[in-house]
Amino acid sequence: MRPGVRSVLLAVGLAGLLAACGGPGSLPVVGEAPDFTLRTIDGAPFHLHDDAGAVRLISFVYTNCPTECPAMTHWMLAVQKKLKADGVPPEKVRFYSITFDPERDTPEAMRAFLERFRYDGETLDWPYWRALTGSPEETRGVVRAFGLLVQPSNDGLFIHSDRVVLVDGEGKIRALYPGSTLPVDDVYRDMKRLIR
Repeated sequence: MRPGVRSVLLAVGLAGLLAACGGPGSLPVVGEAPDFTLRTIDGAPFHLHDDAGAVRLISFVYTNCPTECPAMTHWMLAVQKKLKADGVPPEKVRFYSITFDPERDTPEAMRAFLERFRYDGETLDWPYWRALTGSPEETRGVVRAFGLLVQPSNDGLFIHSDRVVLVDGEGKIRALYPGSTLPVDDVYRDMKRLIR
């Protein structure tokens, strides 16, 4: 196991223990979120700190993914629906979908992938969402910086970490969740707790 992946897994386990010991109101700091430079699918440069102050839920996806990425996006949309229903404005919460397959995930492919999802009548609301891309080197660097695993397989697909990362308004990682079985109510509650 790579040292970066091992560190993230240990931090997640420790965060879970601390949260269990700290009662329902605690959400420990897991680590510092790495800043990065990518591009939106509209071509504008983007840095993590551009959304400083907002609570961010970050996923790493590719549009040809047959299983985890669609499930992850579906459940993130469910969280968006709950936050919008509470009247939380987009400047307070952001959802990121970062591709790790930028050579195939063109801006058009990313937009089509994200806009196809529905959750209980809810569609993706672009003011809340960031679809991000970059060069293969840039996106690989971001994946590594977050301690996640992405490995191409022989069939044109990827073996990849199934994680969604919660970052608070100060750029601290506060939780990592299983993406394809995202616990919507827990994520919603955690994001609400971090909103300032």
